[in-house]
Amino acid sequence: MVVYGKNSWHLAGVKTFLSNADGSSAATGVEVRQLRATGKRIAANKKSILRFLAATGMYTAAGKLKPQFR
Repeated sequence: MVVYGKNSWHLAGVKTFLSNADGSSAATGVEVRQLRATGKRIAANKKSILRFLAATGMYTAAGKLKPQFR
């Protein structure tokens, strides 16, 4: 989850517990690490955060919530 604070953006960490039916926790661990790394990379740059928000379709290119989602 991305949170907007006074002139700054922060990625709020969300911890999840995953379990696979086949027990392949190693593959799950790799995927979780990749997701966290991607989140940190996006959160490190305001431009990339704005692109990410715009890609969701709920936000404008300036990072403002579109009127239909208010």
